[in-house]
Amino acid sequence: MEVVRTGREWSELGSRDIDGKAERPSERAQMSQWIPELGIYDYRHRMYHPQLGRFLQTDPTGFDAGDMNLFRYCGDDPVDHTDPMGLYKIIEKGLTPDQIKQLEEGQKTAADKLEKGASAVENGLKAGEDSNEFKAVKKDFEGVFHKPITTADMAKYAKDARDMVTKLRDDGKKGYFIVGKNQDYFAKHKLPHHPAAGVIGGKQIFINTDLAFKPETELGFSLPWMLGHEAAHNQGIPLDYYRNDPTYKTLSSQQALQNADSYMDFTFRQ
Repeated sequence: MEVVRTGREWSELGSRDIDGKAERPSERAQMSQWIPELGIYDYRHRMYHPQLGRFLQTDPTGFDAGDMNLFRYCGDDPVDHTDPMGLYKIIEKGLTPDQIKQLEEGQKTAADKLEKGASAVENGLKAGEDSNEFKAVKKDFEGVFHKPITTADMAKYAKDARDMVTKLRDDGKKGYFIVGKNQDYFAKHKLPHHPAAGVIGGKQIFINTDLAFKPETELGFSLPWMLGHEAAHNQGIPLDYYRNDPTYKTLSSQQALQNADSYMDFTFRQ
């Protein structure tokens, strides 16, 4: 169907003249198709109704999108945000410029550490089990993940670490976002003492803006460690036994291989 464009203005939510004859080019027009017979936009993944200001289907990424309302468009703020594919993750306002800078630096440090950890394991595996390089990295690996450890376990860590690097270095194009939320939000979701929360198997890390930026001496871990830990949850690593938890040292190898802090413990030893 043809999209006819002239000089008239769009409303904030994208509503058009009822005859659908006149519109100005915009991101919505470029990334979606206007269906005049129905008065809706086809965003490929779901349909958008401009008069209602909402999608007609739930967000296909579910609650990973960072909004409890799965039909809402851009958090009801279409002036400041866009969702050209119907999948865009909305970054909530609430982070100061200094906090944003700390998060950017923290992501870089976490990604660099994970990349180094992945390389150490990959190089050891490539050198062969009889090599000193392999024996050294396996000793470090067993120091965190315990025995018995297989080469397949080590290879899985390396792959997961590489995937986590991709997440931490994403600029949003792959849908990975950090979202700032205050203490009230975390308390409401029964996480009052958590400085951050990564959705397991999801694409977002929620940052508690009232806790996450406290000194490492107070939290017990650095911001890069915390971001890597939550990226591990996004990678699908579910367990949450922290390094300073007495239970941490009693984990079996299979439990440790599913524990986010174990990933960071090994990573930060490299």
